[in-house]
Amino acid sequence: MTSKTRSSPLVLCGIILLGTLLRFYGLDWGTDHKTGTFHRFHTDESTLVESAQWVGVDMSEIRSSYGKAPMYLLWATAHILSPIAGTPAFELSDNVSAKFTHLTGRYISALLGTLLIYLVYQLGVAIGGTYTGLLAAFLMAVCPGHIQQSHYYTVDPLLTFWATLGLALLLKMPAKDWRLYIAFGIVCGLAAGTRFIGAWIGLPFLILHFFNYKPQRSIFSPPVNLTRSDTFKRVGTVIALGGIVLIACEPFIILDPNYYFAATDVRQFAASLQVARGEIVRVWTLYDFTTTPYLFYFTHLFRYGLGFPLELVGLLGLGLALVKRTQPAIILLTWFIAYLLLVGGLHTKPIRYATPVLPALVILGAWASVWLGQKLQQIGSQPLAPLIPILFVALPTGAYGIAFTTIYGQEDSRIIAQRWIHNNIRVNSHVLAANGGFPTAWMVPTDTYQRQVTDSNYFIVSDKWELYSQKVEFFLKRIKHAEWVILIEENRMKPFMAVPHKYPIGSEIYTRLHDEKLGFKRVKQFKNAPGFNLTTYDTSAEPTLTAFDHPTVIIYRRNHDPSPEDILNTWKQEVQNDPQFPDQNILAGVQAFKQQNWGEAKSAFQSALNVDPDFALAKLLIGEVYLKKDLPDSTQKIWDRAIAQNGNITKYAFIGMINTGLQEEGIIYLENIAKRPNADPNLIRLASQTYTEIGVQYQHQNDLQTALTNHTKALTLTPKEPGPYINAALILIKLGDLDNAQQLIDLVLKLEPDMPMALHVQAKLFQKREQLGAAYETLLKALSLDPDNTVHQNTLLEWGGQYYQQGKIEMAFTIFIALLEHNPNFQEAHYNLGVLYIQTENYGRALPALQSAVGLTPQDVDAQYALAGVYETLGQTDLAAEHYAYVLALQPNRTDAKTRLDFLLSQP
Repeated sequence: MTSKTRSSPLVLCGIILLGTLLRFYGLDWGTDHKTGTFHRFHTDESTLVESAQWVGVDMSEIRSSYGKAPMYLLWATAHILSPIAGTPAFELSDNVSAKFTHLTGRYISALLGTLLIYLVYQLGVAIGGTYTGLLAAFLMAVCPGHIQQSHYYTVDPLLTFWATLGLALLLKMPAKDWRLYIAFGIVCGLAAGTRFIGAWIGLPFLILHFFNYKPQRSIFSPPVNLTRSDTFKRVGTVIALGGIVLIACEPFIILDPNYYFAATDVRQFAASLQVARGEIVRVWTLYDFTTTPYLFYFTHLFRYGLGFPLELVGLLGLGLALVKRTQPAIILLTWFIAYLLLVGGLHTKPIRYATPVLPALVILGAWASVWLGQKLQQIGSQPLAPLIPILFVALPTGAYGIAFTTIYGQEDSRIIAQRWIHNNIRVNSHVLAANGGFPTAWMVPTDTYQRQVTDSNYFIVSDKWELYSQKVEFFLKRIKHAEWVILIEENRMKPFMAVPHKYPIGSEIYTRLHDEKLGFKRVKQFKNAPGFNLTTYDTSAEPTLTAFDHPTVIIYRRNHDPSPEDILNTWKQEVQNDPQFPDQNILAGVQAFKQQNWGEAKSAFQSALNVDPDFALAKLLIGEVYLKKDLPDSTQKIWDRAIAQNGNITKYAFIGMINTGLQEEGIIYLENIAKRPNADPNLIRLASQTYTEIGVQYQHQNDLQTALTNHTKALTLTPKEPGPYINAALILIKLGDLDNAQQLIDLVLKLEPDMPMALHVQAKLFQKREQLGAAYETLLKALSLDPDNTVHQNTLLEWGGQYYQQGKIEMAFTIFIALLEHNPNFQEAHYNLGVLYIQTENYGRALPALQSAVGLTPQDVDAQYALAGVYETLGQTDLAAEHYAYVLALQPNRTDAKTRLDFLLSQP
C-alpha cells in the first residue's frame, strides 16, 4: 500500500457526508408525530438547556456539575438563530420554543460530531498514513456510541470534540508558531470548562515539551528544538490562556468558592462528585454496584460504544502504540490512559463516560487493522490480504452504526405507550406510575386518572434506619387500589434488580413485578430496537445505553387471585419472622421496652445487630435503653457509632423508631428535625399525625388529659389542619370544658364552614347545652354533607335513645324517622322506632318497623321478641308463637319468651 492516493479527498468527503447524515438524522427524536408535542426525555440535556437560560441573567441560578462552556455556546447560538428562525429561545414552557432550543443544542452536537470525523482523519494520517486516516474516519463516522451521543446536547460529545481538537493541535508541537499555543490554550480551557477532566489533554502537551521525547518512526519531521526559555514561555502561555478560559467558564471558583463547592445539591460539582465516587447512593447509580472499576470499560462500555470487532482492534492498537511509541501514538496513549485512570475508578460508569476516548480507540483500531493487513500481505503475498482485517472491522461496525441510527427515525416508545394508555385504560382508573430520570407519571395525568406515584428512592434513604417489613408496608400503601402499573424498565426496575444483596426489599419488589409474581400481569410492552433486527447488547446493557432514547415501557394489570395486597401482607409477615432479617428481634425488643424490661430490650436489639451489624436502627434503640437507664454518655457513644457507619441520622431514623411502636420516643426527635429551617414540610404533618395517633391511644386508655396534651401539640404543629382541633375539642367536651371546645370549633368553622366533622362536634356542643333543635339540625347537616360516615348516624341513634329515656318522645321520633329517610337499611333505627311505637301503644306502626328490623337482621333476638309481642297484642297468635319459638332457637335460656310461648300454646 502507498500512503497517498489521489482519490482520498473524494473518499474522505463521502465518509464525512455519511457521518453527517447519521448524526443529523432524527435529531427531533422525542417529538409526537401526531400532535407535534416535543418531550424533553433526556434529563442531562434538559438540565443543561435549563441552566443555559440563566446565562446573562443570574448565573447563581445554574445547577450543573459541569462547566459553563456548553451553556455559553448554546446561549449564543440560540440567540443568533432565534431571529432568523422567528422563534424565541429559552421560553421552555412553550412547546415551540422548547423544541427550538433543544434542537439548536442537538445541531451543535451533530455539527461538532461531524467535524470530529475530520480530526480523526488527521490523527489517523499522522499515526499510520492515508489509508489509516480514511479507515479511522469511516469507523468514526459509523461509530454507534458517538452517533448516539451526537443526538444529545450534553457535555460528553462537546468534551470529545475539544479534546480531540487539542490532540490534533499537539501533532505539530513543539513549534515556533505561537498561534498553535494560543489555540491549544483556548481549547484546553474550553475542554476543562466543559468537564474538569478535559484539562488532562495538557498532559501529553507537557510530555512533548519537558521530557525531551524523541519519537520513533514518526511520519513528522523532527520536532523543533526550543530553548528552555522558549519552552517555558509557551507552556506559560497555554496555562494562562487555559486558566482564563476555565475561570470564565467557572467564575464562581473565584467569585464564590463556598457556593461552587457546596455539597447541598447533587447537581452541583461537589455533591455530584460524591455521587460519582459512590459516597452518595442514588437510584441511577445502583447498577454500578455490579460493575468492576476500570475493567467494566473494557468488558462492556467500549463494546457498547464501538461494537466488538472495533473494540478488539482498538485494544490491539493500544498494544501497537506501546510498542511503536511514535509521537501520535504517545499523544493518544497519554490521553487515553490519563482519562481512564481518573474516570475508570469511579463508582458511576454510564456509557457516556466512555465517549471522550472513543476517537483514540477508533484511530488506534484503524491503525492496527491496516498494520495487520500489511503483515498478512507480507506473509501470503496476496493483493487482497490487507482487506481482510479492514473488512472484519468496517462491515459490522458500519452495520451496527447504521442500525443504531434507525432508532431516531422511529416514534419514541414512550409516546406510543402514552397513546395506548389513553385508548385502552378507562378514565378514573387507579394507576401506579413512576417519577425519576425516566418517568411515566406524565403519561397518566391526574385530571384523567387516579394516579399514585412510586418513591423508590425511599428504599435507599431509609436503608438500615427502618424495619425491612416496613419497606414492604410502604410499597403496599403505594400500590393499594392500583389497577395498573406503568414503568420504564431502566428507570427503577433494572437498577434495583441488580442489587438484591444491598437493597433486598426494593430488589425483590421489582423482581416479583418483572416475573409477574406481585399480583400484576404484563399486558403490553413498548420498545424500539435498532434496525436490521440488531438488538445487540440491549438486553443486558448498562441502563443508560437504552434509557434516554429507546427505553422499554412496560404496562401491568392487576390480578385478583391472589391480589397484590394479599401477596404483600403475606410477605410482610414472612419478613418479620425471617431470621435473616433483624425485624423479629427489633419487635421483640420494642415489646420488652414498653414493659420497661430494659435488659431484655437491649438484648433483643443486640441480637438484631448480630443478624445485621450495619442495622443502625438497632443502635438508636439501644441508645434509648441507655437513656431510660440514665446513661446518656453510653447513648452518645452508640449513636456516634451509628453515624460513623451509616452517615448522619436523618428523619428516616426517627420515622423508623415510630414505626416500630416507640412513637413517644421517636416523635421528640422527629419534631426537632421538622422544626429546622428549610425542613421538609411533610415532616411537620407527619409529626402532627404522630401526636394525633398517640393522643388516640391515650383516649382508648381513658387518659383524657394526656390525650389532650398530645392533640394540642398536633394542632400547634399544624395550625391550619382541622383534624387536631376536632380531636382536642371532643376531649374537652368529655372533660366538660365546653367553652374551650367551642373556641376550637369556631376556628375550624371559620376556615371551613361546611366541614362535616366540625359540624358534628358543634352539634355535640349544642346538645350538651340542651339546644336540642340546633343540635339535631347541625348533625343532620353534617350527615347530608358526609352521608357515608356512620359516625353521624350512630350519634343520632344514640341521641334518639337518650331523648326517649328522658321522656322527649317527639324528638326521639324525629331523629329515628330522619335516620331512616337517610338510610332505609339502618336496622337499629328500625328497631328503636318500633320500640318507641310500642311504648306509645301505636302497634300498627310498630309492626312494619319491627318487621323491617327483623328482615335486615334475623338474628337480632330483641327485635324478634318485640315483633312477637306486637303480633300477640294484635291477635296474630300464630305469628307471635312462631317468633317466640325463633327467639328460643337463638337464645334457649330466654325465659320470658318461653313463658309467652307456653301461654300461647296452652290456649285452645
